[in-house]
Amino acid sequence: MADEAGGASIQLMTGQQHTAGTPQQAEQAALQALVTQAPEVQEEAVREAAESNCKVYVANMTWWSTEAEVEALCSEYGKVVSIEFIADRSNGKSKGCALVEFSEPQAAALCKDKLQG
Repeated sequence: MADEAGGASIQLMTGQQHTAGTPQQAEQAALQALVTQAPEVQEEAVREAAESNCKVYVANMTWWSTEAEVEALCSEYGKVVSIEFIADRSNGKSKGCALVEFSEPQAAALCKDKLQG
């Protein structure tokens, strides 16, 4: 789905709307987010992300969310390598959650930090 500004957006089941702007806006926001965290918090979050193979569990999405929407949302925080939707065994539909793999642990840590709550 696209918003008025031409960016991709994804509707979370919590009612939150996330919109992906231009790549430059996303990069600027990511840099600002890293600067505002305390160094010890950054180190712990990055270590945890590296231990999880740079994968982040993204939940509370609608079951009809597409790979393109999730990638647009998560690519604000870094390069997305893969997205694996978790499907219901009985009907094959998405459960509204996915594992998103990033190329770098810093991106995974930032995504997790910004999308929590």
